[in-house]
Amino acid sequence: MDTFPCGGYLSRYLYKPNTYPPQKLSLMQCIHLDGGQDPYQLGAHLTAAYLNARSGKNAMPSVAVVMAIAQQCDASGTYSPAPGVVWGPDQIVTYLQSTMPL
Repeated sequence: MDTFPCGGYLSRYLYKPNTYPPQKLSLMQCIHLDGGQDPYQLGAHLTAAYLNARSGKNAMPSVAVVMAIAQQCDASGTYSPAPGVVWGPDQIVTYLQSTMPL
């Protein structure tokens, strides 16, 4: 997937399992990963937040914030929204869910 960094924690989204040659996951494929492949469905929530921001369906988080979340999470497995505050994947998903239009 070229949209998000996938070199560290998010590398689970880099390739389709059991394919040769390896193929990158599309954003749609990330949405369809199950709990065994993506325990918190972080990929699906990052994808939805990204697409909502790109389409103007929600003002926050912006595309830049979604990308910052993805970059920090890829590097460390966590996201820090403010100094001294660290969110794991489950907390990131909770935040992203709170921003999604109904």
